[in-house]
Amino acid sequence: MERPTSPFLYRPMVAAALGAAAGIVFFRTLTGTGPIWALCLFSILGLLCWRLGLLPQRTFALALVTALLRCLLLPELALPAWFLGPFEAARERLLAMTRSLFEEPEASLLCAMLWGGRGGLDKALYAAYKGAGVAHILSLSGLHVTFIVMLLNRFAGKTHVAFRLSVTAALMFAYCAVAAFPASLVRSALMCLCPLLAEALGRKKDQAGSIALAAICILALSPNSLYDIGFQLSFGAVATITLLYRPLAEALPLPSRLSADIAMSVCGMLGTLPLTAYHFQEAALLSIFANLLILPIVPFAYFSSMIACFAGVLYGRLGEFLAPTAQLFVRGMSAGAKAVASLPFALVKTPQPSVLSCCLFFGALLMVSRYCLWPKRKKIAYGAVLFAGALAAML
Repeated sequence: MERPTSPFLYRPMVAAALGAAAGIVFFRTLTGTGPIWALCLFSILGLLCWRLGLLPQRTFALALVTALLRCLLLPELALPAWFLGPFEAARERLLAMTRSLFEEPEASLLCAMLWGGRGGLDKALYAAYKGAGVAHILSLSGLHVTFIVMLLNRFAGKTHVAFRLSVTAALMFAYCAVAAFPASLVRSALMCLCPLLAEALGRKKDQAGSIALAAICILALSPNSLYDIGFQLSFGAVATITLLYRPLAEALPLPSRLSADIAMSVCGMLGTLPLTAYHFQEAALLSIFANLLILPIVPFAYFSSMIACFAGVLYGRLGEFLAPTAQLFVRGMSAGAKAVASLPFALVKTPQPSVLSCCLFFGALLMVSRYCLWPKRKKIAYGAVLFAGALAAML
């Protein structure tokens, strides 16, 4: 039996995404001829790993070289203004309709939640969502894409996969363009397309590969996205869910639905905890409880308000008729966020961890995940060592 060359389950896309991220970091941190020397060094290492049959290391090195070449030779890419013009006009029309149908502060909240318009969002209300640990509801992400894909599957679930892929891709692109391509929404859209593409090609679905492919696509178009807080929080949360959700849900001695909800909330909190501590020096300790309380209301608020906005564009009075129901759901969300945020120790200040501490923390999560091939006791031991190292690096 061939001995594995890596203690982790090999995913080519994951190795390539990590290499691309490392290449962008080298380009941003090295000065003078440093990127050129890194390019030469990792080219040699990639060829050497190729000769030795070290597939993960080879993929990582060659992706790093490709990322360095991308940063050195190409500027930031963007779609032409004439192409984006109709989407920007639709965005302004929908934002205006949202503000006309709903009262403040719900109108500004829905502008952010539906169309990515963060301007004018009430600071006190945003602080409540942030303090409760549910500010992700206000950012276009996988939660919103999931609602749309579920609706598409309900109406087109029995059609040919090529038709579903085409319709979903067109709708996701239009939504991303209207929302001005936020990294979290683009990531979610690409991830929802990957399973359909795998089905169309007769390939096996792989969530880790889907996440990595989404990261590669975003970084190929805009390498600076790696340093965007929204990009980091989005990928940190979804990567941790992929690593730990299944074993954590199976380990909880609770009804399956409740275990799934708690595991999802815990993984999302762990995936964003070091990043929020690094960027904002704070942590929402009650986010698990807040998610269990508020997330069940979100689909009703999302769909009812979106339907009201589209109805208002088509026929103003119909939108005015539907808006009050949607506003009730949004007010229920806000009331829950304010109630949780008002509790003692809902949001606490933390010391700023170092980059090394964050990397060790995520390394510990990877070590105890199902993607690590070591025996369980060894995984837990090494995970504990890495976690202790993360804490020590903060001191």
